[in-house]
Amino acid sequence: MNYNSKHSEGRLVPCLKKTAVASLLTGALVSGCVLSGCSAAQTDSAEVSGTTEQTEVQTDDTTANNDVAYDTFEQVAAAFDVQALDLDYSKRDTDPTYDEAAATHIVLGGAAAEVEGAGALADGVTVTINTEGTYVVSGELTDGQLVVEAPEDAKVQIVFDGVTLHNETGPALYVKQADKCFITLAEGSDNKLSDGTEYVLEDGSDEPSATVFARADLTLNGSGSLRVDASYDNGIYSKDDLVITGGEYEVNAAGDALRGRDCVKIADGIFDLTAGADGIKSNKDTKQTQGFVSIDGGEFSIDAQDDGIQGKTYVRVGGGQIDITAADDAIHSDLEGALQGGNITIDAGDDAFHAETKLVVDEGNVDIVACVEGYEAQEVIVNGGNSYITASDDALNAAVADLSDDETSTDQATTEDPGAMAPEGAPEPPAGEMPADGQMPTDGQMPADNQMPTGEFPADGGGRGGFGGRGDMAGGMSEVSEDCLLQINGGVVIINAGGDGVDSNGNLEINGGIVLVNEPDSGADSALDYELSATVSGGTVLMVGAAGMAETFTGGDQPFLSAMASGQAGQNVAIVDDQGNVLVSLNAAKSFGQVIASTPQMSEGTTYSVVVGGTPQNADEDGYADSGTLSGGNATEAVASTTPSQNAGMGGMGGGRGGMGGMRG
Repeated sequence: MNYNSKHSEGRLVPCLKKTAVASLLTGALVSGCVLSGCSAAQTDSAEVSGTTEQTEVQTDDTTANNDVAYDTFEQVAAAFDVQALDLDYSKRDTDPTYDEAAATHIVLGGAAAEVEGAGALADGVTVTINTEGTYVVSGELTDGQLVVEAPEDAKVQIVFDGVTLHNETGPALYVKQADKCFITLAEGSDNKLSDGTEYVLEDGSDEPSATVFARADLTLNGSGSLRVDASYDNGIYSKDDLVITGGEYEVNAAGDALRGRDCVKIADGIFDLTAGADGIKSNKDTKQTQGFVSIDGGEFSIDAQDDGIQGKTYVRVGGGQIDITAADDAIHSDLEGALQGGNITIDAGDDAFHAETKLVVDEGNVDIVACVEGYEAQEVIVNGGNSYITASDDALNAAVADLSDDETSTDQATTEDPGAMAPEGAPEPPAGEMPADGQMPTDGQMPADNQMPTGEFPADGGGRGGFGGRGDMAGGMSEVSEDCLLQINGGVVIINAGGDGVDSNGNLEINGGIVLVNEPDSGADSALDYELSATVSGGTVLMVGAAGMAETFTGGDQPFLSAMASGQAGQNVAIVDDQGNVLVSLNAAKSFGQVIASTPQMSEGTTYSVVVGGTPQNADEDGYADSGTLSGGNATEAVASTTPSQNAGMGGMGGGRGGMGGMRG
């Protein structure tokens, strides 16, 4: 196996054959539900959990959404609690059965429609359902509409059994009023809904705005197929909850493909979504228990001209096979996000997964083949899973959140970089400018003895080192906050970054897992980047990157080392003890000038060899090994310590940016 054969060119994705990899959550949690239509009595009294922890039965159609509506999104954010969200599915959501003999039948016939049974009226090409019940619809209308206008407490089930319905001037299906509408795709049926490019809108409104438009909770289930061609705006849009538990969907929309204002919950199904805006979206911004997207299973192919999946308060992926191509973010939340399972492939024009305040990665396989930044939030917490990230900028980034309505400001308190001013008497580089070659001063090389100029660290190993801090490339001050945290506690994180590998505008912690980083040996970036502190207290870490703006850890409970060791793309980099045993290795994805490493086998004050160009005995095809011996290569010695000033090869560069204040943002 090599980089090109497994993933995109230049990517580092080791097999990690010595590492136990967590199992995937690829099945929907409601996979035991029957998805074919049959004759059976219906109930709507129990809920099926959308999470692995919650299994108790609850009352259907009751919500915890009795919270007040807030005036600003900052107030919503302050009140937000993910535990208060209703992530469950009702029994009827997951049950597509119906009593065909007792149902009313609606037959569409080209230029007219007929109703057989009670509860619905046909007026030419318009059929209006006005009573709770089950309605089986079949046939074709070339320019007509199906309307639901039932009592506010009515539950209406519409069974599509071979329907082709087009409305040139509005929604093909318009749920004007009901408590809840269920659309069941009959087993073996193919159904098509479409609209024109111009709507006749309601007075004083920009609605309706979708081929399937509902002013009530909307659930889609069954095992048939539904194609929606939305030429005007959105494909399927509920002003309340949008829930999907089965079926096969092809949606081509000028706007959003799937949209639920209050929430979107998907348990299962097959989805081919092409959107001129967002692929899947929930946008309620006035209540802390709404505005979320939760996915537990299904197969998704999403091609979006804006975000692939967008939620206002929360986006959760708990399972499924998801392939996203997005012009903007692949997954975006204006508050929090979570990865709890599934197989996800991402090709994003901007961030792979952006959550403004908090992003937690617990489980799943995530393969990010292209993005600007990988995981970004004010707090990025990685507890598990397998994350392969190729980014043109930073791969993992903890950055100050912006919850304000004004996009140009932030409501988060920030502080100036405490080391952004160079020491008194130090030479000042031009404001906001790097040297012409983008390298360190003079010849751009580290001194021959691999040591930085003399500079003392504080006794605790933290702080900026003795050479000033870092400024902003534009000449201003970078945003720094104690609220920013990048924390890795477990899982596998493999990075090929064009910018910084792991970057925090506050603190950075590595407590477990496997973290392998490739970052280019050029420009103003580094494999490890932080503003306040960076500690390592567990896990296996190997980072290769640029020497020009090199940083290492400020401390922690596990020894680490840093060395100025250079090499080229494709060469193996290994850390070897004095007995010749490999502690960790990788094949570099690009040229490098600095190596940072930490493993549980390292001992305080012990010298290790950083070997470039060798061949590890037990390496997989990507060069990863954590045992065995090594042959060949060029070695540089480095001392492992929990105190950065003791690290051979890094001298006084232990905390923060060290000696080049004002040169880097």
